[in-house]
Amino acid sequence: MPVSACDPVRFTPARADALEGLLSLVREYYDFDGIPLDGVSARRGLAELRTDASLGGAWFVTPMLVTSDGVEK
Repeated sequence: MPVSACDPVRFTPARADALEGLLSLVREYYDFDGIPLDGVSARRGLAELRTDASLGGAWFVTPMLVTSDGVEK
């Protein structure tokens, strides 16, 4: 089901063990745009991002399932 800009979403910080999931999403994005990906550099950069908070962070954004009365499922 497509998510619209009005639908509620959940932001979940990517934990240290989420490196493979992040790398998979980056790979899908690069493939979609036809950009070559250096997997070794991407892995290194994501690992550094996850261990050095001064560089920022990464989050998984997922749709929230909410009932018609506003209760999250």
